[in-house]
Amino acid sequence: MNNQDDKPKIWENNFYAGLLCDHYIINTELENGHILTSIQIINFLLSKLIKDNNHKLLLYSQVEKHNLLSIIQNFQTNTEFYVNNIQKIKDEKTFNTDFLAPFLNLIKNMNIDTYIFVPGGYIGITSTVSLMHIIYKVSPSKYHFITCNTGDGLQYHPSKPFYKKKKKKNNMYSNIVYQRSICIETTHDKIINPIFWNIYYAMWLRQPSCEYNRIEVIYDVLLPWLDINNTELLPNIITNDLKKTDEEGKKYIYGHQQCSQTSNIGSIIESLSYLLNIHYNIGKNKILQFEFYLKYQALNHAYYELQELSEKNILSSTDIKILNLSIESFLVYTIDIYGECEEKKKKKIKKLLLH
Repeated sequence: MNNQDDKPKIWENNFYAGLLCDHYIINTELENGHILTSIQIINFLLSKLIKDNNHKLLLYSQVEKHNLLSIIQNFQTNTEFYVNNIQKIKDEKTFNTDFLAPFLNLIKNMNIDTYIFVPGGYIGITSTVSLMHIIYKVSPSKYHFITCNTGDGLQYHPSKPFYKKKKKKNNMYSNIVYQRSICIETTHDKIINPIFWNIYYAMWLRQPSCEYNRIEVIYDVLLPWLDINNTELLPNIITNDLKKTDEEGKKYIYGHQQCSQTSNIGSIIESLSYLLNIHYNIGKNKILQFEFYLKYQALNHAYYELQELSEKNILSSTDIKILNLSIESFLVYTIDIYGECEEKKKKKIKKLLLH
C-alpha cells in the first residue's frame, strides 16, 4: 500500500459521518469527535468555496456573497488561534500563559461591531457536548454572548412543534424543532473575567474528566451569571432576547436536534448560519443552500479520494456503508431543497454510488 493510501480518508473521520449520516453513527466509534478536528476540516471545505468563483450559491446576490465570504474569513482567522494555542497546553502554567492570557487579549482588543468565534462545551465521564459561541461587541461596555448548539442542552433552548405532511398519506406527523442559537447580553468586566473562563475551559481542556463536567453547569450556572443584570433565570433571559429580535423584524431559524452526540459539526455550522440570519438578515432557503454546498464539497472530496486509492486498498464494510449512506442522504437532502432533481443531476450523484 502506498503513502497516499495510508493517509486518513475524509469518510473515516467523525466530521464526515456526522455531517452526512448522523443517524447511522449513534453508539458507534464515529460518534462524538473533537471540535478542533471538525474546525480544521470545515476550514478546508470553506477554502474551496472561497477559491470557487462559480460556486453553487445561486440564490445569493453579490452583496450577500461578499458578506458570507467575510464571515468565512473571520471564522478561519479566529479558529486558527484555537487550533494552534490549545496544542501548546501542557499544564496549569501553559494553560494560563499560552491560551487564557492571549484569549482574553483577543476579547479586549475587539472593536465595536465586530465578533469572534469561541469553541467550547465539555468532556464528561459519560457524555461529550461541543458548543460554538460568538462574542459580539455592541459598545465599549456591552457584548452579546451567543451560544450555538445542536446536541444535548437544546432542552434549555426555545422549542416548538414542527408539522410535516407524510408522503403518500394525507395525515401529518410532528416533532420538535429548537432555536439552536441563544443570545445573552453581558458586560465588558464579565466577558473578560478569567475565573469564568477558567471554570468553563476546565470542563473541556483539562483531563481527566470529573463528575462536574455536565451540561447543567453551563446552562444553569455559567450562562445565567454572564447576564448583564445577573438577576434572571436563563429562560427569562432568552425570552427577552426573542422579544428584541422580533421588534427588529428578524426571526430565528429553528432546527432539529442531531441524532448522534456529534454536536460539534452542527454547532459550527449553526454559528455561521446565525450570523447570516441575524447579522446579515439572510433567509432560511439561502442558508440551506450554504449548508448544501458544504455537504456537496465533503462528498466531492470523498469521491476524489476514492479515485486516488490503489487497487491494493480494500474498503471495509463500514467504509462502504458510510459512503453509501452519505450519498443517499445527500440525494434526499438535495431533493428536499431543490425539489425533484434534473435527470443530469441525478445521474451525476448516482455515479458516486458504490456497488
